[in-house]
Amino acid sequence: MLEQDVLLDLLARKDNRAYQYLYQCYYVALKALANHYVKDNDVAEDLVQDVFISLLESTHRFISGDEVKYFLYSALKNRCVSYFRKQQVRD
Repeated sequence: MLEQDVLLDLLARKDNRAYQYLYQCYYVALKALANHYVKDNDVAEDLVQDVFISLLESTHRFISGDEVKYFLYSALKNRCVSYFRKQQVRD
C-alpha cells in the first residue's frame, strides 16, 4: 500500500506506478458502480477505462488521496451521464 504523499508525488510526476496502484484499488468498485447504472458489462468497462485515461491525461495537481478518489468517481458519473445522453439521441 502506497502512502498518500508518495502516491501524490508519483501522480504529479506521471509515474505509471501511481496509475497501476489506483487501478488496482478502484477498478472493481468503479466498474461495479458503472455496471449498476448502465446495465451493460462491456459499456461499464469502457467507461471505467475512459476515467483512468482522463486521470492519465489530467494536468491537475492533486493535494490529497480523497481528491483523487473524488476525481475518479466524479469522472465516472459524468461519463455515465454522457452515455445516457448519447443513448437518448440514438433512440
